[in-house]
Amino acid sequence: MPWAPEGATMVISSPVEIDALIRKVPKGKVVRFDDLRTAIAKRHKADLTCPLTTGIFLNIASAAAEETRALGEKETLAWWRALKGGDELNPKTPGGVEAHRAMLEAVGTAVAPKPRGKKLIVSDAATRAVAVSKLI
Repeated sequence: MPWAPEGATMVISSPVEIDALIRKVPKGKVVRFDDLRTAIAKRHKADLTCPLTTGIFLNIASAAAEETRALGEKETLAWWRALKGGDELNPKTPGGVEAHRAMLEAVGTAVAPKPRGKKLIVSDAATRAVAVSKLI
């Protein structure tokens, strides 16, 4: 069974576009990965956004932000505002889940273990998540 409907149009984003979208997420808010993909698809009038390349480009943008931060740049991408799944922290971010947790908690975002699991989540992701319409 194909993962996309026949005739669906799919867009492949870029690290620059993902960086620009995450910069629209206000301090104290988060963006869910699927909402990020939905916003990209809507911006390009496509049916869906490639999940694989979006994840790769998110990681590239995050790593670039940390490289520039290490060089003393103050206004870098707040990559920690982007969540992996609906509410999960991303183990592939710079420094892994612990760095992701530290960055979120530093701005007052509560992080807790996922019920019946070992993964960490943003406890109130539903109320902290930015609407797709704010990203387009």
